[in-house]
Amino acid sequence: MDKQYRMALATVAVAMLMGSVAKADEVVTNPASGTPEAAISTAFAAALANDYSKYLGAIHPEHKQTARQKNERRKYEWKRFQKQCRWYLKSDNPITYAVVSRREEGSKSSRVVLFIRDQKNTNRMPVPVRLKHHSSGWKIVVSSL
Repeated sequence: MDKQYRMALATVAVAMLMGSVAKADEVVTNPASGTPEAAISTAFAAALANDYSKYLGAIHPEHKQTARQKNERRKYEWKRFQKQCRWYLKSDNPITYAVVSRREEGSKSSRVVLFIRDQKNTNRMPVPVRLKHHSSGWKIVVSSL
């Protein structure tokens, strides 16, 4: 298998894994309450305010039940997100970011993945944020931001 063919095959595989990719970024500003975009906006606001408690409000309850879950999230995900959150923002007042694509997961559309554009490192692949529906709206399960 020649190198060009392998590269083309890899590109197709990545596109299939990501689902359909929008031609232009969907810019999100002031999303409606209870939407996946609102949960992500809450996370951005929390990082900008250095407010871990507010950040936990955007996290799905199943993923913050134990002290260990909260501590690990604070130690790894939160620490990285605080340092890098501005990378994804077009504006921080109001919080504005770009969703490149979205993919539903699960049989009843109870899970969704939003791929967020990195505004600083423009050649970087869009970064996934997995969300799950909860009675109070959508909440983050896992974020790679």
